[in-house]
Amino acid sequence: MCTPFQWAGLSERVSKRVLLAVIVVLVAIVLGQTGWLILYQVRISALEKQTAGLSDQIKQLQSRIVDESIVGFLAYSHWSAIAARDLNGVMSQYAPDAKLYWLGCPLEANCTDRQAIQNQWKHFFDYSKQQYLCLNVQSFNVKTISGYHVGFTGAVVNARVSFCCPNSTYAGSTGCQSPVVNYALVYLLRDGKWVLFDEWWTLPPRWHPYMSY
Repeated sequence: MCTPFQWAGLSERVSKRVLLAVIVVLVAIVLGQTGWLILYQVRISALEKQTAGLSDQIKQLQSRIVDESIVGFLAYSHWSAIAARDLNGVMSQYAPDAKLYWLGCPLEANCTDRQAIQNQWKHFFDYSKQQYLCLNVQSFNVKTISGYHVGFTGAVVNARVSFCCPNSTYAGSTGCQSPVVNYALVYLLRDGKWVLFDEWWTLPPRWHPYMSY
């Protein structure tokens, strides 16, 4: 049988053990909550990074779609001006340092300045007897390229274009024995404006660096 002093000592030891157990439990709870909080913060941080990355990708995609739409519209406007024999309209998109490469027909020429380009189109219109040419665009695609030329964003338009009526065997009246021109237009974004930098007109089809057929 325990004496009062023994009971008091036993009670004190039990109280210390209970207190220690409670402390251990509380520490474990705090550490567990801290661990979950850290894990939660890590997950939130990773999710925020993923969201930011996705947002950047969406913005880049939206910008690319807008740019490709603008360039596509410019390409069609350029070809429409050619079909309408509108020399001012044809010349309106060229950059000051633009070049025109006309390959594979009697008007073959490499035009390396605006005056030469303008003279080339005058020759083409002189050879064409029709007041208006028909326009038929096939295999049309646009691709933007960041850092394309000396840090500028560029866009390459590829298409097969006919400037004569479907029942004709000539492109206009130039004597080219094909109604379809393999076309490449290279646009550059300069000071917020897309300008026509390089133009390739090829008859018959042949390889060159900007055509993807």
